[in-house]
Amino acid sequence: MGLEEQFFYDHLTEIIENTYQILVKKKNIEDILEDENAIPMFLFDPSEGYPSFNEGIYELLIEHYEEEEEYEKCQALLKAMKRDQQKE
Repeated sequence: MGLEEQFFYDHLTEIIENTYQILVKKKNIEDILEDENAIPMFLFDPSEGYPSFNEGIYELLIEHYEEEEEYEKCQALLKAMKRDQQKE
């Protein structure tokens, strides 16, 4: 496993949380990029702005939060997914 891949897996929980914060609109990309304590990584390319609808990202996050028993986050993601599907 390469160094970049190891870094990704070491920080996967934070990457998932950053992506969650963006998708449910609790934070914007700039908030995370400017936070000196945050790992500025996402499950999408932030240089393209708010991610276009990608059902796979939502499903991955929902599965993660179900395993962690964070059902409020699952509910927030389902609501955001429905909102973003309507924009397409």
